[in-house]
Formats: sequence, C-alpha cells, structure tokens
Amino acid sequence: MSYLTRALNWSPRYTLNIVGKGAAARAELSALADIRNGTDQVVQAPATELFAGDVRLGQSQPSFDEDSLRGNAGSVSSALSVGNIVSQGELGGLYRFALTQPLTLPAKSIVTLPFLKPVLTSFQAFSRLNTGFQPNDAEGTLQRAYRLKADQRLPAGVVSVLEEDRLTGQASISELAKNTEFILELGADPDVRYTRTVVIQNVQRGILGGGSRTYRVTYTLRNEQAQPRRAEVREEIYGAQVVLNGKNAERSATAVLRFDLPAGGSLSQSYTVELPQ
Repeated sequence: MSYLTRALNWSPRYTLNIVGKGAAARAELSALADIRNGTDQVVQAPATELFAGDVRLGQSQPSFDEDSLRGNAGSVSSALSVGNIVSQGELGGLYRFALTQPLTLPAKSIVTLPFLKPVLTSFQAFSRLNTGFQPNDAEGTLQRAYRLKADQRLPAGVVSVLEEDRLTGQASISELAKNTEFILELGADPDVRYTRTVVIQNVQRGILGGGSRTYRVTYTLRNEQAQPRRAEVREEIYGAQVVLNGKNAERSATAVLRFDLPAGGSLSQSYTVELPQ
C-alpha cells in the first residue's frame, strides 16, 4: 500500500427525508461521502477507489474500522469538482466504489461528494418499546422509530432524519446487506404512552421445592396524535425454562405485541408467561 492509502479515509452520511405523518408517511434515503485528508500534504489521485467494510491494516499502520480509501498518486487535478461515485461490486468481503474523475484534496481538508441513492423497498414509521420482563407494573412513553430496507448494500454511517425539512434526530447504522431490515430509534415519543400491568394467574409448588408462577402481562397503549399510529412492544424474557403463551422455550423468549392505534385512542394486548420460581 502507498502512503496515500494510509493518509486518507472516508465515511458515508445518510439523509432520510420523510413526507407525511403516521402510517401514511413516505421516505427517501440518500447518501454523501466525506473524504478526509488528515495530512499536511496535498493529495492528488487520478484514480480512486472507496472500500466499505472492515478494513484492517498491519500493526504498524492505522486501521479504519469501517471504511478505507485507496488513491494512486499522479497528475494534479485542477479543482475539487468530481463526478459520481459508481459501484464496482464486491472484493474479498469488501464493497468497492470508484470515482469517475481525478481527485485533489488540500491538506487537512474534507471533500463531500454525492454517493448513493438507494430505493427503500420497505418503510414503516412506528413507536417502539424494547424492554425486559419484570413482575411488576410500569408506565412510560414509547420511542420514535422507523423500520426500513434498501435495495442495495449500505456502508456503515450516520443517518440524519428530516421531517418537513427539519432535523428530528440522528442514528448510526452498521454495514447492511441488500434488503436487510434495520431500525432507526430517535428518542422518546411523548404522544404514545403505555401502562403495563402484571397479574399472577397461577402458582405451582414442586414436590421437592421450587415450582413456577404464571404471569399475565397487559399493555395498554394510548395515542395522543391526530392520526393513527403503529406501535410495537418487545419484552425479552429469561429463565431456565420459559413457557410463553403456552409454548416452551429454553432460557429465553421474546414477547412481541403489535398495535394499530387509532387517532386519539387506545388499545390493550396481553401475553402469558410461566417462569420457574
């Protein structure tokens, strides 16, 4: 590898532009590539490849955990204006992209280029709660979230979410294969609240001690928004033996409750779990 390889690195950043609200929301995803020259020298490269993935160099060299850039020294490029970045497919588990024009980076500079324009094959706005089982009542708010899939591989980066052209949150994504579902969680959703109640339905005593308890867990979700809202509750349950809604599981199980909340309305759902005591 040349010195230029070790001097440069790059990272993508995404924009998720959302139009509409609630279940009717639609979205577009786009990406820019930030190419950084952290040295005190001008870097010139007539041919440049971007590698996305886990790029590890030798112990005496820097390591770029997610992305690396390779540049070949050559003639001077007259301006920072460059063409599109095009995909070159996969190489040894890494994904390659190429610049279609020469690249010049001044010392200590960042050049930002249009990168990807993936098509979202699925998009869903919803409220979300991920929690663990506890045998006691609780209440609180859900989280604002978006569930997505894209029609092409996405390098790791930060996603900025815009609603009505206003920044409403940011979240990081790891590298994702084509049509891999991912979820962006952007913070509390004060308009979707929950009440959780727990009732002991049955207690079984073992002949030699031990035994089990069966709990009925009920979630009541209320939507204060003026439009319908999808919501999802996931509870992770752990135990030597878990019986969730009558089905046995070893050591762990996940209770999943999905809601289509009406505007200004509420819904309740329950599950049962038997755990050793």
